[in-house]
Amino acid sequence: MALQWDQVPPLHTMFFALADLEKRSEEASWAGSSSLEAKHKLFAVYEGHGTLTLDGRAYRMMPGSYFVASPGSWSEIRGGGKLDLCWYEVVFDVYRAHDGKVVQDDTLLRSANARLTEYKPQLLGMLQELYADKEAVREIDRFRNHIRFQELFYTLFQQELLEQPVKTDTRAAVERSIELLHRAYQEELTVERLAKEANIGRWQYTNLFKQLTGKSPIDYLTDIRIQRAKELLLTSDCKLREIAVLVGYRDEYYFNRRFRQTVGVSPKRYIQSMRQSLKVATLQYAGEMLALGMKPVAATDAMIGNYADALSGVTTIGDYNFNPNRLAEVKPDLVLAPDYWSHQELEKMTKLAPVAVVPWEDDVFERLRAIARLLGKQREAKSWLARYAAKAKQAKQRTAGAIRKGETALILAVSGTEISFLGARNVGQTIYHVIGFHPPKPIEHLIRQDSCFSGGELAIEELSRLETDRIFVVVNDNEHASTTLAQLLASEQWRSHKAVGKGMVYMLDKRWMWYDPHTLEWQIGEAVRMLAR
Repeated sequence: MALQWDQVPPLHTMFFALADLEKRSEEASWAGSSSLEAKHKLFAVYEGHGTLTLDGRAYRMMPGSYFVASPGSWSEIRGGGKLDLCWYEVVFDVYRAHDGKVVQDDTLLRSANARLTEYKPQLLGMLQELYADKEAVREIDRFRNHIRFQELFYTLFQQELLEQPVKTDTRAAVERSIELLHRAYQEELTVERLAKEANIGRWQYTNLFKQLTGKSPIDYLTDIRIQRAKELLLTSDCKLREIAVLVGYRDEYYFNRRFRQTVGVSPKRYIQSMRQSLKVATLQYAGEMLALGMKPVAATDAMIGNYADALSGVTTIGDYNFNPNRLAEVKPDLVLAPDYWSHQELEKMTKLAPVAVVPWEDDVFERLRAIARLLGKQREAKSWLARYAAKAKQAKQRTAGAIRKGETALILAVSGTEISFLGARNVGQTIYHVIGFHPPKPIEHLIRQDSCFSGGELAIEELSRLETDRIFVVVNDNEHASTTLAQLLASEQWRSHKAVGKGMVYMLDKRWMWYDPHTLEWQIGEAVRMLAR
């Protein structure tokens, strides 16, 4: 008897609580016993044969068979065959989360006085693990057993649920197939397959698809593939035939024709034209673009706030809750994004423009080179790097008289309720690498292990372990930062620090935290004004 899945609450609202687990074994000639079940009971046979009768209906017991009895049902087991009958007997309760409460719920298995599933050897292994650890004392081990018990029922129900006919709203089914197109555009997708997976007739599927998207399924799929091809053409070194395969076309020449039909020019011509007049939106790398002599057509609120003068007139698209309508209005040819943005957000953007993801953890100079290659600005990147190196050399010379050889400096950042020590990135690029201060020994050790080490959280009590000649403090303007700074300045550890006693403390604004070429070039000039005599 199959479970009545359309008559029970969603499985994700339910959980199963193990009450008892026993290993039973009876001789083949055993006459049997009967009982009235007070709780749910699972019978899992691993050896021998017998008969299980549930509320008057008999079922054959054999290795690998599983049965469940609901509360209030009568069960009777008898031996049979040549081998002893051996089985696990699992007593459990079923609960459901409902309106903020947890309630006992028997609806899921009420109609299931029957064999649950075909032979699944992995279930016996799961039961063996549960049985072996059923006397666990530590709470964490008991919790692990609870998780195992949920996994047991997932395995029990999995196949039967997968075989259930899909009964769903046709519109929702088509919407799900649209998402499938975005995920699986590389595969050989046909209207017949999409309609079948949506459990809708081909004609109905095509019409509803056009109502939702304004396009036929094949035209919509072509747009996705061509959009991805644009992205690869601009951001990779793949050959044309490789790109064709990556976006779902097995024939390079057919891909070339489809691209020309959709875009109006060939893939090679598209690359050439884009390099000449590329409209770029950026989620993080405005500083890199400015260093390359480019201005984005759109940027996040944070980017525009930080470079207010340089980015005047640039369209704002929000921050992590970016506004797709604003991005669509500027019709960018490319979106530059860091890899810390969520896959879901980046996927939304790929529907509007090709997206190039640049690793945020790379050092600032490698990032600049990578972005320059994407934008065809290698010459500008080389020029900026040379200019930066010259300015850094001049800054070190101009501040040399004010800094003793081997002088140390600690860089702190105050943001919200947290205090952090900083490493070789951000401010550290200027203070340590350009000016030449040495970090305190514990931080120097971390930087040697990882040249891109950015920093870590610091408790005020640990400040005494980081004695240095000078302290630089970057203070963010977010909520609670001023209160946290006041607590730091009032602490005994701060007042007794060598640098504080000598008056060698420098308060810096949040701009010093930005880690990009445009900001680092600005920092060099500021550091000279702050430190040179």
